[in-house]
Amino acid sequence: MLSEQMLKPGGHGTGKDIAAFIFVLMIMIFVIYFLIEECQELYGDKLHYFMDLWNVLDWINMSLLLFAFAVRCMVWKDASEASIGVGALANADSFQSIRGLASMAEEVKLLHSFNAVLLWNKCVKYTKHLPIVKVLVKTIWNAFALFLPLMTMFGIALIGFTMAYNIGFGDKLQELTTFTRALVYLSRSFLRDVKLMPVYYITPIFGAFLILLFYVMLVLVGVQVLFAIVSDAMYRRKHHPEEDAVDPKHRDEPLEEIGREASKLGAYLLRCCCPWVWRKFHPRESYEQRQARIEQARMDQEEKLALKNEMGTESTYSLNSEAQERVFTTAEIMLAIQHMSGRILSEMQEVGIEIRSELHDVCERVAQMQMAIEELSWRAELVRREQEQVM
Repeated sequence: MLSEQMLKPGGHGTGKDIAAFIFVLMIMIFVIYFLIEECQELYGDKLHYFMDLWNVLDWINMSLLLFAFAVRCMVWKDASEASIGVGALANADSFQSIRGLASMAEEVKLLHSFNAVLLWNKCVKYTKHLPIVKVLVKTIWNAFALFLPLMTMFGIALIGFTMAYNIGFGDKLQELTTFTRALVYLSRSFLRDVKLMPVYYITPIFGAFLILLFYVMLVLVGVQVLFAIVSDAMYRRKHHPEEDAVDPKHRDEPLEEIGREASKLGAYLLRCCCPWVWRKFHPRESYEQRQARIEQARMDQEEKLALKNEMGTESTYSLNSEAQERVFTTAEIMLAIQHMSGRILSEMQEVGIEIRSELHDVCERVAQMQMAIEELSWRAELVRREQEQVM
């Protein structure tokens, strides 16, 4: 259905339609202002401007907004020239097709819906200044190293189950007649949107076997492995922080991190597939250069140790009339605190697991006692009825 504000600026002239039209114009003014700013940055940074993928995302966002506004203006123009409804007022049997206008209006809505996703994803760029969000983003990024293989295995298993359900029940259930329908149906069942019980009603043995395999492999194993991947990423982020040589301003940028990982993968493939090209761009260092690099690393290490000794807190302990001195740095103290908190957390988790197992055993015993009481009550009632019949 087409609303009047999609066919005419201001719609019916109500306050709501006029406000919507004014907000559209304000958004386009902001888009033009941001476009001028981006052009200035492009003129100043030249090709280095496109190294930041956030800038590319800004251009995609602004291009979609401009294109959607242009299509909206074309709909207004064509609708004003079409004189919609004039012929129907003169002749009730006349028909005027506005399918083209409806398609263009629907295209505007789709562009705005896709653009809304890009706009809200850009908020991640500004949340990197929050320490908690930084840790969360880094944890999610570390989890992707194992999440992508898991999704690959999950996709292969889902394709196998889709083919099995399509071949076995495609002639009996309308939802499984084609491969695409079966894939959508199984995806919805994974999200608990539909049930697989119709498969069980058709063939109980084979259907129950397929349902059990689908539930165990995709729901139980897949979800638990996903939780394990996230837990492993959180542990590695907490206890093994990576210190790279990336500029701190660009260290926590997700899009730039994707570009860096892609460049590392490309360099690795180039080194494996075309070693002669790799040696051309990365010549081997000479013996003098290697010795100079080792000497520079040793000097840097000595400077770090000297600075650590100067900044550390000195404490003197006397034992058997011998003075012993030990210097603890802030990093060592924080590492000790992290290890201690990790051990305390693990002990608490072990205690919680033991408590839950004991409670589970107690619940099972209580359930068994309740069943025994019900059985005794039933038998006592049966004896009472028999006695009443004899009496």
